[in-house]
Amino acid sequence: MTVPEDEVTRLHKNKQDGTSGPSSKAKRHKMLKRLLAGETRGDSYCLVLWFAASNGVTHSLLGAVIVSIMIYSFHVDSSHAAVFTIAYHFFSAEAILTLSYVNGWSTPMRWKHRKYVHAFLQICALVFAVIGTIELVVDRGRIRGFHGITGMLTLVLTVATFAGGPFAIRKVPRAHLAHMSFGIPCFVSSSLCLCSGLFKDEFRIWAGKTVFGILFIFVVFYTFLITLTTSIKYLQKI
Repeated sequence: MTVPEDEVTRLHKNKQDGTSGPSSKAKRHKMLKRLLAGETRGDSYCLVLWFAASNGVTHSLLGAVIVSIMIYSFHVDSSHAAVFTIAYHFFSAEAILTLSYVNGWSTPMRWKHRKYVHAFLQICALVFAVIGTIELVVDRGRIRGFHGITGMLTLVLTVATFAGGPFAIRKVPRAHLAHMSFGIPCFVSSSLCLCSGLFKDEFRIWAGKTVFGILFIFVVFYTFLITLTTSIKYLQKI
């Protein structure tokens, strides 16, 4: 998932600096060959394969969970579950994955553009979270129980993460660490909230024992992968 700066990032930086000529083109060609071969500086071949495989699995599991929750929301004629799941397990999760150089669609992007896409996806997550919260308060009047508490905690951590984002983009000292210090717990909290929602009787009756168990395992597994790989990067920056 999120890993140290890669060869493509260094290549794009060289292009931005205006480096050109036959020698630099040869260097860029060589760097791309090394990247395609999995031989990135500072990363072993096995580590690159691990990040790539876990990234692919994560995308698949995220899609399965999101589609299932959306179908359930249509079934009960309530957008609450779908809105929050899209906010945190689509926009927020994709914002995290965007920063990885093995993330498929974001791999060709320059590093600064990946950060801009990351910020845009986080803004989308915040907007959806606020909409979902307003809808919930209007419909039910109050928030209670473990599901409600973890939901509010997630929203607070989202605001804190979002507030630190601009400072991280502007490379303010230690701002990136502060941003990640709120971001990692935020995603974990959103998964706790989602799992507690899966345990509600309405959903378990609708989904059935087998589907409920599969979705629960999916959420736990991809949350573990995203948290683990993001925490590795966090520890590398300390």
